[in-house]
Amino acid sequence: MKLQFTFKVVASPKDEKTNVLAITSIMTEDGKRYVLPEDAMYVSAHKELQKVNTFNKVKASLKRRHDKISAWFILTDDLEKTYIDEAGNLEFEDRILQEMDNEKNDDIENPSLARIFLIVKHQMLISG
Repeated sequence: MKLQFTFKVVASPKDEKTNVLAITSIMTEDGKRYVLPEDAMYVSAHKELQKVNTFNKVKASLKRRHDKISAWFILTDDLEKTYIDEAGNLEFEDRILQEMDNEKNDDIENPSLARIFLIVKHQMLISG
């Protein structure tokens, strides 16, 4: 079995000047696309995925903020235990992943969009 992970370089949630890798979606071989919870989308939480050679290629391919790439990962036993539960559901950290509507794929492309709105709102309140 294999899964396609889509990665994007985004601003760190801790420091906006720092770039980090985020997983914006995971797609199954049958074309179903899933989204991770916001607190689990950053690659730093995905230790098993970082051990795979394909991840090193992805990381080397992404240089600047907003760069994006999708790559298929063949599931090792450890990856399968990390991302697939005993019933075949996609999961991460014991949470079932939510399936994305195809029409809403653009909504998740910028994982920090809600945060940007909050910053703008805050700045408007300060200067207003």
